[in-house]
Amino acid sequence: MRPILFHAFGFGFGSARVFAGLAALASYLVFESRRKELALSDDDFWGLMGALALGTILGAIVFYAVAYGSGLAANVSYWRAHRDIAGGSMLGAWAGAAAAAALFCRRKARPFGPAADALGAAAPLGLAVMRVGCLLNGCCFGRPTTLPWGITFSVPSAVPLALRGKPLHPAQLYEAAAALR
Repeated sequence: MRPILFHAFGFGFGSARVFAGLAALASYLVFESRRKELALSDDDFWGLMGALALGTILGAIVFYAVAYGSGLAANVSYWRAHRDIAGGSMLGAWAGAAAAAALFCRRKARPFGPAADALGAAAPLGLAVMRVGCLLNGCCFGRPTTLPWGITFSVPSAVPLALRGKPLHPAQLYEAAAALR
């Protein structure tokens, strides 16, 4: 696995963060392809894109910090110590994006349906791309398995020490495949 995908300009670019960016690009392309259906001016379209980006990021971080690990303070402390490993929740990202789109549409007195339709198409595509980043990062892993497609994580990353070196279900790939179905 490659928690750090590459180094450039003195920085390590984490797999999860790079693939989160690629997921955002894929999602943007879905919205761009549905631009006529959204019937938004250029300014409003980019306003919606900004709202979605902010809602997705905040939703992912807040949901993760509250729902996982040892609570908000412990998670913030962990993120500070491990800046190369991204932390976030796809459930939170979806909820944040949906809330941001709903608030944007309400603020602009626009119907929510077209934005919800585009979000419904963009979310699974973004999820599939993001899960490849999760696989490379070593997070979101499955249970131990004896099946031949089990993946052994040996790089110190998000996999607990007790599971390193043991074949695990590639849950990230299962979810990516299901999202593209």
